[in-house]
Amino acid sequence: MPQLYRDKKYMTFLRHNHQIKISLHLSNDTDVDVDAVIVGIDGTVLHLKTFGNCDKELSEVPVGTSVVILSSDTWAFCRFYGTLGQAFGSNISVQLHGQPDIKQRRDYFRLDIQMPVICKSPHDQQLSSLEGTWKACRLMHKHSGQPCIKPFNDSFKVLNWGDGIVVEPCMVNLSGGGLKMIMAETFKHGHLLELTIFLPAPSIRAIFAVASVIRSTEVSFGIDNLKAYSVAMKFVFITEMDRERIISHIFNEQPE
Repeated sequence: MPQLYRDKKYMTFLRHNHQIKISLHLSNDTDVDVDAVIVGIDGTVLHLKTFGNCDKELSEVPVGTSVVILSSDTWAFCRFYGTLGQAFGSNISVQLHGQPDIKQRRDYFRLDIQMPVICKSPHDQQLSSLEGTWKACRLMHKHSGQPCIKPFNDSFKVLNWGDGIVVEPCMVNLSGGGLKMIMAETFKHGHLLELTIFLPAPSIRAIFAVASVIRSTEVSFGIDNLKAYSVAMKFVFITEMDRERIISHIFNEQPE
């Protein structure tokens, strides 16, 4: 058995009945993201059972497709690489290869990044109402494909989003737990904000979230020293797959 699977440190992330997330990268440069649980480990082959309505999507993914497996524990984030084996309904196999990437996972792992973000302050601050809006928004955009983008300075801007708006990038301090950004107005602690985050990796996609303000600090902004506010917030509603996408992007951008 390869060294990878003799090492108990790695086996922590590939244990029986452990829930994982897998991303299959297709030839048309799109991804199929699936939740699964490990039902068996046979040498370097993982046997998985997927859940959710993904059987049809998986049936159309060819054998040999590149697979990234995301696994996490309370202290670390781990990513394995492999290729898709046979798929029978919700049961699939993945042939693993290479060494995994492991990064200590702490909430204060953050990344300063220029990217487009839409931040709205809804009038209705009821948590249940915002959860319903968040779910509806995710469902509406589930099959909308990648956003239309155009290079802009050292980043990119989003074109014709929603009602045809253009979303330019701004500096964001991003983590798996939330973000901080400069805004024109201040908000009280606990104020809820609706976010659309255009994450630039590996293929640009929109992440929808609801966040709660932790603090607002007045700052001077721009060459005219305009009054602005540094608003820090934590995610209240975000899918675990989207959280892992954020963590994975930060993971990729961390220096060796």
